[in-house]
Amino acid sequence: MGTINVFHRQSDHPPPGETSVVRTALASLRRLDARAPRRMKAVALDELRAALSQIDLTSYPAGILGHRDWAILIMRFAGGLSTIRTRCTHLQ
Repeated sequence: MGTINVFHRQSDHPPPGETSVVRTALASLRRLDARAPRRMKAVALDELRAALSQIDLTSYPAGILGHRDWAILIMRFAGGLSTIRTRCTHLQ
């Protein structure tokens, strides 16, 4: 909305994002999109070890991606980042 407002101002038109109708609509969309975060069970060390043992670190080019995935999992676990289970599910 900000970019649209800027272009309208530059063209000497009233910015649509400042009208009450648009503000109300955007606020409603934000409320609809706001969901309570899902609670996930923490990853235990043995689960992490099992996941790490499945990562290919030797072949090419899968090994390159494997090293990346391995580092991401280790760093997220070491940092206590709770989204390791949800955010890292796409890693192969």
